[in-house]
Amino acid sequence: MDAEARRTAMSRVEEAWRSGRAAPLTIADAATDQAVGIINLQFRTEGVAFVAYSVFAARRGQGIAPRAVLLVADWGLRDLGVTQLIVEADEANVASIRVAEKCGFHAVGTKSEPRSDGGVRTTIVFSRSSL
Repeated sequence: MDAEARRTAMSRVEEAWRSGRAAPLTIADAATDQAVGIINLQFRTEGVAFVAYSVFAARRGQGIAPRAVLLVADWGLRDLGVTQLIVEADEANVASIRVAEKCGFHAVGTKSEPRSDGGVRTTIVFSRSSL
């Protein structure tokens, strides 16, 4: 990513935070403060927020994503007035599905959309609504 693309991306993140549409956060290593991933709480409708997360490849499989998702989910439900959290995971993304399940989210349905290669992408929708 070039410098201009980084500035544009950071500008969008800052605006999402300022406007209250989202809480984009860096997941950092507690000991080193090194960035190890990202997590975003995206406010959609009254009381409903989506949680999106990604851990950098070199740090996957270390329990980082479940810890971050639990912290953000509990914060949203306890302190931000969120009554329902949603996670969407591609049906082929076993790791993301496991994170959602470990964090108390329950599958509530699926949605499918066409891919550019002619196939279909199916996403599992998870919900959590209490601490």
